[in-house]
Amino acid sequence: MHRFRAAFIVLIVLALTACGEAESSAESLDFGDRPMAAPAVAMATESEAMAVREVPVEVEVIREVPVEVAVEKVVEKMVTAAPAPAIAPAAATPQSLDAGVVERQIIRTGTLSVVVAELAAAVTQVDDIMAGIPGAFVAASNIQQDDPRRVSTITVRVPVEAFDATLAALRNIGAEVIDEDIRSQDVTAQYTDLTARLRNATAAEQQLLDILTRAQSVQDTIEVQRELTDVRERIEVLQGQLNLLTNQTSLATIVLRLHPAADLIVTREVPSHFRMHDQTHLGLTVRNDGTVDLKQVEVIDRLDAGMIFLAAGDGGVYDAAAHTVSWTIDRLGPGEARFLGAEVRLESNASEMHARAEVSTSSAEGDAANNRATATLTFHVDLAVFKDGPNAVPIGRDAAYGMEFHNSGNTDARNVRLEERLPDGMQFVRADGGGRFDADRGTIVWEFPRLGPGHAEHVSYVARVEASAGRLQTDTTITSDDPDRANVDNTRTTFLTVLPEDVADREIWNPGDTAGESVDRLGQLAQWAVDAGVTIGIIGVPVLAVLSIPVLGVRAIRRRRRARGAGSGVEEVPADQA
Repeated sequence: MHRFRAAFIVLIVLALTACGEAESSAESLDFGDRPMAAPAVAMATESEAMAVREVPVEVEVIREVPVEVAVEKVVEKMVTAAPAPAIAPAAATPQSLDAGVVERQIIRTGTLSVVVAELAAAVTQVDDIMAGIPGAFVAASNIQQDDPRRVSTITVRVPVEAFDATLAALRNIGAEVIDEDIRSQDVTAQYTDLTARLRNATAAEQQLLDILTRAQSVQDTIEVQRELTDVRERIEVLQGQLNLLTNQTSLATIVLRLHPAADLIVTREVPSHFRMHDQTHLGLTVRNDGTVDLKQVEVIDRLDAGMIFLAAGDGGVYDAAAHTVSWTIDRLGPGEARFLGAEVRLESNASEMHARAEVSTSSAEGDAANNRATATLTFHVDLAVFKDGPNAVPIGRDAAYGMEFHNSGNTDARNVRLEERLPDGMQFVRADGGGRFDADRGTIVWEFPRLGPGHAEHVSYVARVEASAGRLQTDTTITSDDPDRANVDNTRTTFLTVLPEDVADREIWNPGDTAGESVDRLGQLAQWAVDAGVTIGIIGVPVLAVLSIPVLGVRAIRRRRRARGAGSGVEEVPADQA
């Protein structure tokens, strides 16, 4: 009896020892930073803690009944059920687990970034490549719109033996490879450790199953089944980790990033202020509207003949033979913009001048339509004339007039001609500034070969009034060989009132040439009247107040005397009567 009891105890100890070894070996597994290592260690730690908290079968039995009686009953039952000696069976090894030497297990991953000319065609090529590799498939994809500022991503899984060939095929779908990262991780030690731990756990499970067949009480069965549950959970965790590791080593992962070709754009703005014969800045902007670098960006700005080169910023080089300014940018990053420009002096008679910019790059590019930009400088003439002189002159007197004319445009006015037509009743006397009188037309003429932008000239003349009393009209006109942008102020009409001889020495009020001038003069008269009234009010009111003080005093004295006379019954005689 004691021998059977000892044999039964040995069987239980062996089973618990096998489970304990499996738990302790779990602590040696190290998957590095991989997420599957954490569940394995956590499960092993949890199982170990559970094993410590649980009470072995024989201890549980001892609590209910004395040790001798409980053990004797268990042994008697197990001996009756299986009279053969209780020997632990050999551990069953799964066919998939090899206790011998394990081949090296390598996890291979790759990241490939390529520039594609057309996104849809590149995605189709990836699908065709995957279809031609047995066991390969697309694990995930994120295809963006066909926009140079968006990046699409495709993740593929291929058999590890086809890893290198797949990478080579994926490189060829792009116009340019901008980034490649290949990594290999040796997980042979982790794989071997997982295999050993799974083998031990499976053997422990088989031992517990054999013990369960010998259990002869409900309590024994419950205790053994509890241990079986813990071991089975441990086996499932280990098997899951081993499956994941096997999947990662048998199938390589490649992440493919598809960058649409960057869009190189050149823009420029016409200067807000520019004039002929002045220095002008011709600026332009080069921008990379994409997600990848653009290399060896060349910028060429072609100048018209009338643009005299003075200087260029940012390393610009002037080619006198081609009359161009060029810049070279080694690298233009994604979203980066460069501002370039040149200083020129404008010297031409043309109505338009152009600066034509072109950009190019050695990298793959998407839309080439916006690689050119032109700045067009438009020139115009804007002449205006103003006249100053008397509005009324007596008969027989001379009238002197001055005229100012200017060019407010941004280019030269060529062959400028100023004419003043005298009416009948006015006799030409003289003119300065090069003016000559055309007697046939009754017109004074001034001619100037050129009037520069922003320049003004002043001329004058004298004419004698010989007409009888009345109103004379004179017309002033300015023209040039160039079209005027606004010719409404190119003609000026004035009127002259002829006064009789007997009022020659009188001062007269001239209402002005225009209604606006007349209103201004009337306003001045009204302002004068208001100022006079205010002045009188300020000075006169205090004076009147001072003068009224004696009068008020005399009236007060008279009131007192009358009051005293009425009280005494004597009638007071006014002072003037007395």
